[in-house]
Amino acid sequence: MGRKRTVNLNLPDGVRLRPRGTKVFYYLDLGGKPRKELPLGSDYSLMLVKWAKLRQPAETPAAPTLKYLLDEYAARVVPTKAPRTQLDNRKEIANLLRFFNDPPAPLDAITPVRVRQYMTWRAAPVRATREKALLSHAWNFGRENGITSLPNPCAGIKGKTSKRDYYPEDDVYKLVHAEGSAPLKEAMDLAYALGQRPADVVGLSEAIIRDGVAHLQQGKTGNKIRIVVESLFADAVQRIRERKAAMRVTSLNLLVTERGEPLTQTNLRRLFDKARTAAAAKASTEELRARILAFQYRDLRAKAGTDRDEKEGREKARELLAHASDRMTDTYIRNRKGKLVRPSQGPKSG
Repeated sequence: MGRKRTVNLNLPDGVRLRPRGTKVFYYLDLGGKPRKELPLGSDYSLMLVKWAKLRQPAETPAAPTLKYLLDEYAARVVPTKAPRTQLDNRKEIANLLRFFNDPPAPLDAITPVRVRQYMTWRAAPVRATREKALLSHAWNFGRENGITSLPNPCAGIKGKTSKRDYYPEDDVYKLVHAEGSAPLKEAMDLAYALGQRPADVVGLSEAIIRDGVAHLQQGKTGNKIRIVVESLFADAVQRIRERKAAMRVTSLNLLVTERGEPLTQTNLRRLFDKARTAAAAKASTEELRARILAFQYRDLRAKAGTDRDEKEGREKARELLAHASDRMTDTYIRNRKGKLVRPSQGPKSG
């Protein structure tokens, strides 16, 4: 038996990781002397699919472990999810295995008490809740596919969710915007105008704009939305194109750096943090400074939805955010700003 894995716990049995420059490649250990390895490529999701096809999954073990269940889930379910969700799932699986695979835990040992112990051990309540959700989903997958018939141990175990209720007021937006570079100002304006997630905004391409309409597809949900190029959106696009026209070489990405290279989420985070720090340093009061420092780029999606709701109603906000239901929009923007109401008129005279 090979040595117990202590790193890369999200890799299925028999798979090895080999760094090559800035990329990593996966190999299936075939054993033998000298040892033979079968290359599985550098894409994690495709590696899982190849691994699932190559191995010999004769039958489910008589006493399957959680590692076996999560390997099956990773190979058959995770590749069907959005890229960002796949990345999150890898980390969640690795964290679960750090606790439940030392020593390897059979499924009948995963009880509600052990799940609660895991969440306490994790010492990160919100992330532990997300990891519990993945464990629950994997367990249901196991029940549907004959890996286990045991009841889901996550049922009834409460966790902690993160419901951000920060709303960037116009003054905060303008102050940070004023301190930003051209790429950041464009990125902020697009995020506010379109109301889309940061990853979707950064990934926008010139090719999505046709006949005055932008055709978007959300990376997380796959929902499609068409947005008319007008107002702040049109102004931002015009400024972007004027800036790119002065460059010798540019990318097809809508958002680019000052050198014409695609703007990445890492670049965006750095530019935003720099502008926010500069704006906070110039704040006239401690209260304003605190509001500026609490501002995150992702809050622009909530600001767009909240402002649209206040001006045009909940249905228009739902359409902009491309939510599947009004209830989802209600949950997303509720308590962000507080509902605008009028005061009582006072008692009648006489």
